Amino acid sequence: MQEALQAISQVTLARKTARIDHIIGRIRSSLAFVQIEGIMTRALHAYLNGILEQCHRLHSAVHQVFIDYPIEIALEA
Repeated sequence: MQEALQAISQVTLARKTARIDHIIGRIRSSLAFVQIEGIMTRALHAYLNGILEQCHRLHSAVHQVFIDYPIEIALEA
């Protein structure tokens, strides 16, 4: 995700991607540093719902920055 975002950002000029970077970082941390014991004690369903919610936030942020932005921003480029 980070590599794709960086490639897209370079092509579309300087868009504000800090929020997207933050969300990607949270997802990576949630997946990379979790221990199975922690998932099982919290309940697998709750853990997966948390990951899904973060993915929804990521989708929304990407849509806002790269698809649904004010025309004035496009004209500045």
